[in-house]
Amino acid sequence: MKNFIFYTVFLCFALLSTFALVMDAHAQSSVSSVASAPQVIDNPRCFIVRNMMENSIYGNIATEAFTRDDGLTTRHRANFKLSPMGTKNEETMDPLDIKEFCTTGPFFEGGKISLELKTLFPIFSCLTRIDQGEIRVFNVRDEDGNNKIFAKCFD
Repeated sequence: MKNFIFYTVFLCFALLSTFALVMDAHAQSSVSSVASAPQVIDNPRCFIVRNMMENSIYGNIATEAFTRDDGLTTRHRANFKLSPMGTKNEETMDPLDIKEFCTTGPFFEGGKISLELKTLFPIFSCLTRIDQGEIRVFNVRDEDGNNKIFAKCFD
């Protein structure tokens, strides 16, 4: 019983220490990237994310981090769910496999935003330009039969 309690406490401490290190590294990288004054524009840029798969996918888009007037460092983030390709709302006939977003930034270097695709946990992420056309989400089977989900991101 003593060993079980010891290992449980040790595991909790190790997980919390790892989490603290990751958060500290993330905070330092966010602060250093904010110092370079991210690009913000007056007129919003709009873009579409389209699901080209036969199953639903979740994700989010996010802008570069910025410091608000009150000193808090934050970013704009929007979550989404894309239904299978070709799915429409039965009442309005609006497509459910695409989502339009508009943003004025702040953008990452090169006018990019962050795109992340998820199931229960993140499975794909990239920085993509939004002025090159719609961003499409695909899946392919590799030689081992595993399903790889990805988006066509623009440099």
